[in-house]
Amino acid sequence: MAGILNLQDKKLTIILIRLIKEDFLYIKYRMKRFYYLLNNALLSLAILVIPTSLMAYEEANYKTVFQSDEIEVRFYPIRLCPTTIL
Repeated sequence: MAGILNLQDKKLTIILIRLIKEDFLYIKYRMKRFYYLLNNALLSLAILVIPTSLMAYEEANYKTVFQSDEIEVRFYPIRLCPTTIL
């Protein structure tokens, strides 16, 4: 009789170990997924916030050299810069 209980205890132990292993694997998967989503959210936020803080607040002085329907050529004191008018 002791052998039968011992065998049942071993089976229960194996089943419990498998359940615990599955739980840990599930928790590990969920944590990886959470960190992946958090990483993407922070990256998206950085992409949206950083360009707005890097924009110029005022435009430099210039003279218009040539202007047509599609382009405008401006002369800045330091350089010549073509821009597209939308």
